[in-house]
Amino acid sequence: MATSASTTPPYSITPRIVHLVAQITEAMDGADAAGIQENSRLQRINRVRAINGSLAIEGNILGEKQISALMDGKPAIGSLRDIQEARNAIKAYEKYPQWNPTSEADLLDAHEVLTLALLDSPATTGVEALRLSAMEKSTTSDHPPIACHNSCRVCSPGWTARLSIR
Repeated sequence: MATSASTTPPYSITPRIVHLVAQITEAMDGADAAGIQENSRLQRINRVRAINGSLAIEGNILGEKQISALMDGKPAIGSLRDIQEARNAIKAYEKYPQWNPTSEADLLDAHEVLTLALLDSPATTGVEALRLSAMEKSTTSDHPPIACHNSCRVCSPGWTARLSIR
């Protein structure tokens, strides 16, 4: 076991050393905060690109600048349908962490969020009024046994379903 003489540092702690340690700590905290801000910025860029890519697959012509503006609550130039699709996708990305991928209720919620104000003649309360009554598998892939009538981006296009109003 070491003696107290061997555990004493070979220097004395002076006010200058305490001040330098405090400056180093502040600088490290600032670096951590900058890293968090940079991480948030990168996550936002990734989200904008993911939304843009998903919408582009569906034929939406809004660009990353318009989607970023919509995320900030600012107006964007584009067709009303494209803008509504982008708003719905932004909302879906916000709600995504709350959804269980194996839950039919969560799938219907996702479908409702993504198709809000897009269906020509939605049922009285949107997707809540729709109930999947029967499924027919049209492919041999391992998709979840749920689909919609619009082949939207939530539902697998290889599945078909008959819908009935509750």
